[in-house]
Amino acid sequence: MKGESGSGPATAEAVRTRSTNQPGRLTVANIVPKPKSRYAPFGPWSPAVDAAERQRQLRCLAGLAAVYCGSASELVQALRDAELDPGVLPHAAAVLDCMPSLARRRMLSTFGAVTWPSKRGGAR
Repeated sequence: MKGESGSGPATAEAVRTRSTNQPGRLTVANIVPKPKSRYAPFGPWSPAVDAAERQRQLRCLAGLAAVYCGSASELVQALRDAELDPGVLPHAAAVLDCMPSLARRRMLSTFGAVTWPSKRGGAR
């Protein structure tokens, strides 16, 4: 999809503006509201997790982030800060959202396998 001038891709704001100028036109921008995060609450972001378990999960995620992103990454620091201050959790989620998708999927897959092991017996 080209922008108004035809020179490059349209921005989300341009699509939103055009779609509101044309009420009969349905686009993703005017149907689906933009969520604060792409993820449903899981792991340390879940309201069902108590404080001690949240700290454990954040430390586990920080260790995995150090492996996937490097120990000096902003994600590691945000996750470690969130261990001490739950108010930093939204920032940690935002930094996690900025991770490259393949590395994020691998990291979260490993986190899930370590945190909630399979109930099946034997090796996979």
